[in-house]
Amino acid sequence: MAAANTVRVEGESITLTGTAKAVTIPTSAGLNGDADANGVVAKLGDLGNGAGNTAILTHPSSLSTGPYVLMVSAANADQSSNLNYNPQVVNRFLDVTEAGGATTRGTFRNGYSWNSFWDTSIPLDLTTASGSLTLGNASAYAPDIDVITLAKLTAGSASTTAR
Repeated sequence: MAAANTVRVEGESITLTGTAKAVTIPTSAGLNGDADANGVVAKLGDLGNGAGNTAILTHPSSLSTGPYVLMVSAANADQSSNLNYNPQVVNRFLDVTEAGGATTRGTFRNGYSWNSFWDTSIPLDLTTASGSLTLGNASAYAPDIDVITLAKLTAGSASTTAR
């Protein structure tokens, strides 16, 4: 990924609305999140479960319109019940809405831990030059987020070489 085509943001650094909040994870919790300069890992929690509980990523001025991939490092350990030897795991969903554009939904598989972050890619087609991205889920909780990376989707040219 070329740095000029990529923006990486810690979840807790994004503008939060409603009940969405940054939560510090104890280092003894067996986590694999991205620590800050002080060795502390914070994640974005209580995102979703209402239309007003969101995180808003300002559209970076360096990025134009076109195809992108939003890589979300997220944790999900949600269960509907816990039967002996058979947890009833629940996927969580994150809706990404571009101001003046479309909404795209990403699915986040249960990873059996709120402190183990798995990367999930969400393809986006940004149609505005300045529309912010709102992350949330109006009908249920979204996954907890550690880091998001927005990268321009580019493909190189194919070439063949005679041998």
